[in-house]
Amino acid sequence: MKKNHHLFLLFLAISVVTLVIGVYAYMHYVVTVSIQRAATARDIVALERANSGREEDVKALHARTLDDRKALAKFLIPADRVVEFIEALEALGPQSGSVVSLSGLSDVAPGEIEGSIYGLARASVQVTGTWTGVMRALSLTENLPYAVTIRDARLDSSAEPAKGRSWRATFTVEVLLSKASSSPARNP
Repeated sequence: MKKNHHLFLLFLAISVVTLVIGVYAYMHYVVTVSIQRAATARDIVALERANSGREEDVKALHARTLDDRKALAKFLIPADRVVEFIEALEALGPQSGSVVSLSGLSDVAPGEIEGSIYGLARASVQVTGTWTGVMRALSLTENLPYAVTIRDARLDSSAEPAKGRSWRATFTVEVLLSKASSSPARNP
């Protein structure tokens, strides 16, 4: 009987140890999952705080740049007022004391350029006259009150015996176009 009693106690001890190991493993699993969830929740809260701060920064930037964004529209030509831009280019001749001629006028309507909401007006310009007149016309072109880009600029001189030294500049002028405006035309 003692032998059975020892086997029973041995079996009971092994059962208790197995039960304790099982409970310990279960508790370890529960604690690990809880820690992972708490860490995830902490990271989410930190991310939300950071995003909230960024959102406030973006709102402040938006408010600070309101006047600049309104002024930006003045540098774009509405698609229905390209003629004003062409007239401004033609007016450079008398202003600079040179002869300005335009050729190769083209435009791309707003929204037709991939990845952009803006369009593009392009004009090939030839300026002839004295060095001072040609350089003044080029300078005035660069300083037009639009988002102007000058491409493919070339400057040549010719010495004609009857006229003296004459200069010729050829370049392409590009300007951004915005959507057509509904406001009355204004002079540039």
